[in-house]
Amino acid sequence: MMDAIIALDSYDDIFDDFDPQAYIERNISADFLDALGNRMKKVNLRERAGIILTLPYYKRVIKDERIIKERLSEYFWNMARYWTEKESDVMNYSLGMMLAGLVIFTIGQFIIHNYAQFFDEFIVIPAWFLTFSGLDKYLVERPKITSKRRFYEALSGAKVSFTDEACFTDATGSRE
Repeated sequence: MMDAIIALDSYDDIFDDFDPQAYIERNISADFLDALGNRMKKVNLRERAGIILTLPYYKRVIKDERIIKERLSEYFWNMARYWTEKESDVMNYSLGMMLAGLVIFTIGQFIIHNYAQFFDEFIVIPAWFLTFSGLDKYLVERPKITSKRRFYEALSGAKVSFTDEACFTDATGSRE
């Protein structure tokens, strides 16, 4: 099991600065997610990962930590579900576009060869456009979405824990 370790100055580092709600309802900070993403790049997403959040011992509040763990787990699970649905939507859209393009191309070729050759460009151009638009969506957008889905799936199964910052500092007092 690999752990992503992030040092926090306070619990507010996890949440959006402009969201004054309670921890259970606050939006997760983009900066926190970026830092977590950078740490998770070093972790094999196929292994079970852990997230260790460090704080100075005098700033820790166990009651708040339980709420924050619940909020993070809920957020990661919801995002994993969102990106799974998004990936499915992109797959369906791209396959639908490619299929529509191929069907129009096939029907168009039949019409062109048997009835009216002057419709050639009117049928071939939209058919190719639909096919290549679907292929572009599949080859360009789907890998990005798959990457995000895997990231949030790994986080949704990650154990979140808090610990004292002193556990991760060396003898000079600097963070490792």
